Amino acid sequence: MMARMALGLAALLAAGCASAPPALPRVALANPGFEEAAPPDRCAPGWNCSMHADPNSFRFFVDAGGASGGGHSLCIEPVTREPWGKATQAVVDPSIRGRRIRFSAAVRTVGVAGRGAALQAVVHGNSGQILAVREEWTTGTRPWQRLAFEMDVPAATHDVEMGVALEGTGRACMDDALLEIVR
Repeated sequence: MMARMALGLAALLAAGCASAPPALPRVALANPGFEEAAPPDRCAPGWNCSMHADPNSFRFFVDAGGASGGGHSLCIEPVTREPWGKATQAVVDPSIRGRRIRFSAAVRTVGVAGRGAALQAVVHGNSGQILAVREEWTTGTRPWQRLAFEMDVPAATHDVEMGVALEGTGRACMDDALLEIVR
């Protein structure tokens, strides 16, 4: 009896019945791998680069060397002593309202100190108010690693602003951003 069950299980596996789960539905992001050309020392097309107070306090650039995937990544590094800089993209998509999403990206850090570098998402309501925030922080010098988190998106959401932030010193780079609907 056990031998027949084992043979049956082996046949199912060979037939592909125990294959990997289907891929999650994806929400389109603009320029998620930073492959679109960008002017020198500027934010990547499709992304918004901002910083605290001094508009020259952080350097944002598309790096053509050592990307996680493809040929480019987006990097952030401080130039002066302002507390934060970030590169984000706002997603306005009704399909994510009232759903659980997963945001992930490859992140590399070089000498990051202070609070650190974060993969983050900020959910805004129709009046611009913040409904939810989710962050995944890292510090130090780390090779490319995929950071990810899941969060529930309220039904009253207008947009989800997601990307990478740097609070402190060093350099943080992001590549291969991905937004998926979990349920």
